[in-house]
Amino acid sequence: MSLRQRQFIMIATASIWCTVCTPYSRADGPYRLLKEIPVGGDGGWDYLSIDESARRLYVTHASKIVVIDMDKEQVVGEI
Repeated sequence: MSLRQRQFIMIATASIWCTVCTPYSRADGPYRLLKEIPVGGDGGWDYLSIDESARRLYVTHASKIVVIDMDKEQVVGEI
């Protein structure tokens, strides 16, 4: 896995984590939010999966899967 992919996963995970946990705690730590990719919709987040050859991040969200282009850093579709 390349450095850029690791950074993107960290950013996506931090974004989701910050969205969920910000109202409950504001502890300072070694991580910081670099970029947020808005995906919209209601419901909770479950799992992340990467297709390295297609450069896509798949994020389960309630009853759908959001597809994020890792190069453009934006949502490109839903399943």
